[in-house]
Amino acid sequence: SDEYEFSKSNKLTISRADISALAQAKAANYCGQAIVLREYGLPIEKFEKLYLAGGFANYVNESNAIDIGFIANMPLDRVEKIGNAALEGATIMLLSTLKREEIEKLTATIEHIELETAPDFFDFFVEGCMFKPMENVWQGGQG
Repeated sequence: SDEYEFSKSNKLTISRADISALAQAKAANYCGQAIVLREYGLPIEKFEKLYLAGGFANYVNESNAIDIGFIANMPLDRVEKIGNAALEGATIMLLSTLKREEIEKLTATIEHIELETAPDFFDFFVEGCMFKPMENVWQGGQG
């Protein structure tokens, strides 16, 4: 069998397929962060906060996520879970005309980066499959 049993009483196992799925999901996330940081020349040290949003973020252990390179390598006190940001944003948009106008102005400044067309997308993806912290991606160097 390609499964490893952690706990018989809880029927907790992990398989090669589980690890492969995690590596691929992590690599896609890694690519997004790495290419955006590189595109704008932003060292992660300049970020005051890294916000983790959505239902999935509720279950992410920030320290483990940094250790395996799922999120950028930064001090834990600068990583913050903010819950369902989409729902909160939609509520603000519905309840406040002033906030809606502010948000509409901000959305006009958003730039779109097509990750899959970046010449080094595949290199970042392969690098992202490795379970190690992210380093120096904003300088164009992997690893």
